[in-house]
Amino acid sequence: EQESHILTRGLVVVNVHDDQACCLCEIYARTFDQVARTYVESEVLFLKADKNTFDRSAGIIQPSQKTNPPVPTTILLKDGTVVHQERGVIQPATLQKLIEYHLGQEPTRT
Repeated sequence: EQESHILTRGLVVVNVHDDQACCLCEIYARTFDQVARTYVESEVLFLKADKNTFDRSAGIIQPSQKTNPPVPTTILLKDGTVVHQERGVIQPATLQKLIEYHLGQEPTRT
């Protein structure tokens, strides 16, 4: 119940990955962490979740949307609604622009 409450308030950025030897997931984890560090003092919540656990708990990624081989998926939720979902590695500047757009801020120049 607490997990679902977290997903319904404010902006939540979720890195859904596969814990079983997904090279792209490992690469993207570094990017995700880098961007998350720039929002430490903000109200943006960054979460990492194994795709199998997240599928069951949040019901956001449907089985038909899974890929083989698995790749990371980034999901942005705003007040509990999915506002963006993208598979694959997202560059740090692109992820930051997405976050700022959904926060209603102007993207910073990089």
